[in-house]
Amino acid sequence: MYRFRTVIILLLCSLCSSDIIQQSTMDAMEGTDPVLTCDHSSLTNTEMIHWYRQMPDRGPQFLINSYKTTEKIK
Repeated sequence: MYRFRTVIILLLCSLCSSDIIQQSTMDAMEGTDPVLTCDHSSLTNTEMIHWYRQMPDRGPQFLINSYKTTEKIK
């Protein structure tokens, strides 16, 4: 089995002064479904969250974007 270290980056489309709560890195085994979570207290329903991953020695890779929701997105 391979073990990858992925850096998760959260980018917001607006400026704000509140804290973003998320993991800065995540380890996951190949073939597993890691869960990415983020809490941003002042995010509105019209602002988008963009998720990227960055593997060692590679540039950021887009994963998914979403509006504020509590639903699981796959």
